[in-house]
Amino acid sequence: MSELVQQLDEEQEDGINKRRLAKVKQAVKKRRQKIVADKAKKKIQDLQKKAILKAAKGGTAATLLGLVITYAIMTVQFIAGNIFASKNIPKLSFAEVIIWACVTFLIIIGTITALTILIIMAMGAISVACPLCALNMFGAEIIKILGF
Repeated sequence: MSELVQQLDEEQEDGINKRRLAKVKQAVKKRRQKIVADKAKKKIQDLQKKAILKAAKGGTAATLLGLVITYAIMTVQFIAGNIFASKNIPKLSFAEVIIWACVTFLIIIGTITALTILIIMAMGAISVACPLCALNMFGAEIIKILGF
């Protein structure tokens, strides 16, 4: 009789252990699913940020003001994302960096050219009367603008 009681006790303990094991497995499974869901959610948010910025750049580039806004967004992305490696602002891709560098170069050249033409036009009357005086003044203005 005692053997039967002992056997029943062992079977009950096995049943309890099986239930505990099942609960632990379920808890581990839920934890894994939560970790995977959190990682997926974070990745989706990162992709959304990148997509929003690319859509904003592409959508605003259709007008002249849009080009200025696009350039400003790209500049912020280059400085904050690429140089300072911000976690909130995505980096520019290699092709976008090339485009940004070319546009920056063109803006610098355009600014210098516009200032040169402006100075020449302002000195128009002087250049007719005394060309050497105009060249001297022009050189002095350029040196002053460059900060020497």
